[in-house]
Amino acid sequence: MVKLANRSVRRTALKALLVGSSLLVSAATATLAQQVRTVPGTPATTNNELQSPPARNHDTPTEQEISAKSAQWHAECMRDWDQQTHMTKQEWFHACERTVDDRVQWLRGVSKQ
Repeated sequence: MVKLANRSVRRTALKALLVGSSLLVSAATATLAQQVRTVPGTPATTNNELQSPPARNHDTPTEQEISAKSAQWHAECMRDWDQQTHMTKQEWFHACERTVDDRVQWLRGVSKQ
């Protein structure tokens, strides 16, 4: 009878541990989902800010500033490559170009609003 009671206590304890762990993981996931996302070389943005570009204001970048930022982003991206990367340096270069082009197009779209 004692062994049976111990088993029951163990099961109850394990169930409580499992439920508690699940709640902890759920809470941590929800917290992480709410945190700010960042893209290297760009200002921090929240999910809502990523959905639609901000309204035009006096801080909108000029074409010169966009070009300078583009060169900076590309140089930074290329510095991130190393021989352990799953891409050749040429493939990495083209991936960097696509990424920078997307950022530039977004900036230009923001500046026209």
